[in-house]
Amino acid sequence: MVSVVLQSAYYHSGGWRVNPNLYEEGKVCLSLLNTWTGRGNEVWDPSSSSILQVLVSLQGLVLNSKPYFNEAGYDKQIGTAEGEKNSLSYNENTFLLNCKTIMYLMRKTPKDFEDLVREHFRRRGYYILKACDAYMKGYLIGSLTKDASLSDRSIANANSVGFKLMMAKIVPKLLLSLNEIGADYLEGLGLIYSVDLDKNILLSSLKAWQPELSGAKLKGLTEFARHVIQQIWNEQKLVKLAAFAVEAREKSLLDKVYAFNARLANSSAGFKVPEKSRPSLS
Repeated sequence: MVSVVLQSAYYHSGGWRVNPNLYEEGKVCLSLLNTWTGRGNEVWDPSSSSILQVLVSLQGLVLNSKPYFNEAGYDKQIGTAEGEKNSLSYNENTFLLNCKTIMYLMRKTPKDFEDLVREHFRRRGYYILKACDAYMKGYLIGSLTKDASLSDRSIANANSVGFKLMMAKIVPKLLLSLNEIGADYLEGLGLIYSVDLDKNILLSSLKAWQPELSGAKLKGLTEFARHVIQQIWNEQKLVKLAAFAVEAREKSLLDKVYAFNARLANSSAGFKVPEKSRPSLS
């Protein structure tokens, strides 16, 4: 048998700690990698250990549904009310950081893995957004199926308002990042904005979109913009957007809504918010 000498493992974190075993500086804490204590086959044996064993260990032991309990000593909290509460909060933060990590990896893909990473997010973009939609609705993080559908573990009203507010700010940026690599996700855009969100959550989401309503991403009605206009936006949504801008006293946002509305009037979408109905914000 050929002996395999383990060199090292590095996690491209983007500066975020998404798991107790995955450090910001790239360290991967796992006994099989000799970065944590272990006994027997828990540590690397050049005569019998393999890269497959490392990958399976990472998938099963590190990337589990309740990473909070991976922290040394926290396993004593498993099954307790305090432990489960802390675990839910940890999962919320982990999902938020995962969304940021996705954008980081698409922007700064590890060398020699460019095609693999981009193709993965091109294929999975829709399901990522579908999961975002479910979690913004309050379904338990980590309870969805592979295609981001609800399962028998998908408890409703499981997520905090703070988490939903943060998601509302991140999702528009994630949408744009996925679009830049040509992800098959545009149906997911309709999902996100068809959600009957809490007023404050929707306001936060609209504010996150604010720079894009008349920004370079939509300038000149690119193919992406036309697709969004034709399949996602409609008069009712624009009126609702304007109403929220008024309620939030966001004059600049209201101006952008009507600037965007003017483009719609000249596009193949064929609808617009009547200019005469425009409210005045002094």
